[in-house]
Amino acid sequence: MTERRIHTRIPTLSVIKTIEISQGDGKTSIPAIMCDISAGGLAMITFLPLPSSSEIVLDIGIPEINLKNVCARIVRTKEKNGTYLVALEFKNLPLKLKDKINKMANDWKKCEELLTSGEKIDCSKCSYYALCAKKVKKIHGSHQGSA
Repeated sequence: MTERRIHTRIPTLSVIKTIEISQGDGKTSIPAIMCDISAGGLAMITFLPLPSSSEIVLDIGIPEINLKNVCARIVRTKEKNGTYLVALEFKNLPLKLKDKINKMANDWKKCEELLTSGEKIDCSKCSYYALCAKKVKKIHGSHQGSA
């Protein structure tokens, strides 16, 4: 099957937050586990179903990425054992934030390629550093990456 995504997804499984969601009937906070993010959207696991095709406003603060008042459309929701995998498409992500997420995705992808080939990795210039959960980060853990 051909990949239809335009933007590279980066893993964020280690990020667990309460997500503020606004819909027409008000605002609610739900616990969620973000699985991945791209400049086009994100996937998260929730414990409450969210109706597909509805539009919501997100308020999420994760390391290096601040999604305040970001409109998103729920593309799909899939239930499994009382949890829900929810896929969202961003509708109004600012260009500056899109560029930042794309840079993080490119750094993540480059790191994956370097790890595969056994080449040296320099975490000090990685914009993905704050979200990284790779073992190689522990080796370079004394610095903070810049974004």
